[in-house]
Amino acid sequence: MERGIEYSAPIGDEVRATTCYMCACRCGIRVHLKDGAVRYIEGNPDHPVNRGVLCAKGSAGIMQHYSPARLSRPLLRTGERGSRPVRSPARSCGISCRAACRPAR
Repeated sequence: MERGIEYSAPIGDEVRATTCYMCACRCGIRVHLKDGAVRYIEGNPDHPVNRGVLCAKGSAGIMQHYSPARLSRPLLRTGERGSRPVRSPARSCGISCRAACRPAR
């Protein structure tokens, strides 16, 4: 009796097949979700491009969601261009800030 290769057991509630956009190859990936949150990313063995192999960028794709350095809100520059002083704009600032930041044509 022929036995197939056993891949990672599901980490969460469901596994969704999709495409990785971390590099130009567009490899097939399987994303393990638990309570709607990404828990693990692995290569999709059924995908014709990568056949289950995933590069380091694709494996690190989970950090796009959970990195502590990820911006959680827009920031507004308060100093000169290239300097680091930034602040979080007030909610009421939305429309007026967008109009002020729009480039002149």
